[in-house]
Amino acid sequence: MDMDRCRIVYQFFDWPQDMKSVIPPKMISKSMQEELHAIAIGHRKFHLALMREPFLSAILNGSKTVESRFSRNRISPWGSVDSGDLILFAKLGGIVVSYAKALEAHYIIMSEHSRDYIETNYGERICSSLDPEFWQKKSKSKYATLIELGPVTSCEAVKFRKRDQRAWISWRF
Repeated sequence: MDMDRCRIVYQFFDWPQDMKSVIPPKMISKSMQEELHAIAIGHRKFHLALMREPFLSAILNGSKTVESRFSRNRISPWGSVDSGDLILFAKLGGIVVSYAKALEAHYIIMSEHSRDYIETNYGERICSSLDPEFWQKKSKSKYATLIELGPVTSCEAVKFRKRDQRAWISWRF
């Protein structure tokens, strides 16, 4: 990796201050730099999504084409993902291993009908069958964020530092 290029990208983008402590700019690969450059020019956001297995593997192998987040409160990514945003996927424990662009985001207030709708229309793309208790675990959720993903790109592992419990973090250049 060309570290001088990384420093130039860091200076050019004016890397968000709160992002510097999570993923130091000198750790970003050239392909990810190009994606971030396109986002900065387009005034888009990028997001860090912490993933559990087996869902991370499903993202990597292309079987999971919709990322879903369910919550009891309107927390990120609710309302924060737009078409064209870049999502960095990381293992629990701190290593970004892939990224994809958001094609479309859907924000749904949960009800019995919306749960059935999501399960019928998105269940396979969410890979809900990977966890036999998936829908039971989501039963008390009031909000659902469904993000349709573009092609997923694997990247050189990037370690990041994170000290809080958030499973989703968003930044805007």
